[in-house]
Amino acid sequence: MRAGRVGLLLAVLAAWPGDLRAEILVAPFVGGSFAGQTTLPIFGLPTLEPRALSKSLMFGVAGLWLSSGIVGVEGELAYAPGFFELALQPAFVSSNATTVSGSVVVTVPLSVTRESLRPYVVGGLGLLHVGINDVIALVPVDRNLLALNLGGGAIGMLTDRTGIRFDLRHTRSVRDDRAPSNGFGGAPSRVRLSYWRATVGVTFRY
Repeated sequence: MRAGRVGLLLAVLAAWPGDLRAEILVAPFVGGSFAGQTTLPIFGLPTLEPRALSKSLMFGVAGLWLSSGIVGVEGELAYAPGFFELALQPAFVSSNATTVSGSVVVTVPLSVTRESLRPYVVGGLGLLHVGINDVIALVPVDRNLLALNLGGGAIGMLTDRTGIRFDLRHTRSVRDDRAPSNGFGGAPSRVRLSYWRATVGVTFRY
């Protein structure tokens, strides 16, 4: 009985006409972050007003599953070195931000775009890790924040297997965590972090 059900399921999957015949894309990218702000505490002290962040190099890789219709999914890893230098100089000498996220992609169907530029919008949640080290390692920052990303872009295939992707999105922390109170009587501060990023990269289709 179980073997019969498995056989029926396989037959349905093999005959399904649309979304199961999807594209799997791997898209390494490089770009930059801009218009960032943060209220991360400095030396354990509250930061009441947002501080501007550096324009930072950002690179990473995304994996996408895109149906022939309008819906797809994306998993992404992105890394930005020197992310906080402008906001925290000269007290801090090294910093970085790393995001791991999963998103839903809504795109124009292949029946419309064919092999031309395929626009999309994307949105999802992920983990944003922040690392900051000062000269004497007095109060290093090592935090994980829940982050929301929203944006859009376009994918254009140049050959059957390779193409190019343009992407613009906004990332911000959504869990309004309280920073630990310092030992000098200061009140806990709220942790907020947001930035825009623009990237471009090669796309490989499988």
